[in-house]
Amino acid sequence: MLIAALVPNTTPSRIGFAVEGDEPTSPGPTIRVRKGATVTLTLVNDTYLPDGRPFGVPHNLAVVADKEVVWTEQVPLWGAHAGGFGDPNISEGERSSVTFVPEDAGTFYYICANVDHVHRGMWGQFTVEE
Repeated sequence: MLIAALVPNTTPSRIGFAVEGDEPTSPGPTIRVRKGATVTLTLVNDTYLPDGRPFGVPHNLAVVADKEVVWTEQVPLWGAHAGGFGDPNISEGERSSVTFVPEDAGTFYYICANVDHVHRGMWGQFTVEE
């Protein structure tokens, strides 16, 4: 599944996540997967100003248990993160993928773990079904 990050602060309606090709929403689209399935998420950083200039905001993508936890205390579940958490963030025009196997059923979140990005709308629900 491809997830595009679209967050220019100058265009609040574009803050959030989207499946590539769709308009971004906040929260982003719900992702549903099966427990034990191999999942690949790809983050495409599409943060440009309306006139096409780079906005200069790097992003990352991580699956976490609680989106409200302070970003410095976030721990990606199942090693599920693309950028951040010791790796370089993804600059505009770049993409990064992560492949992982969800080991627990439940409702989790995918987020951009950069400072204030969750509170600006960069999150979505990640549901793992039995």
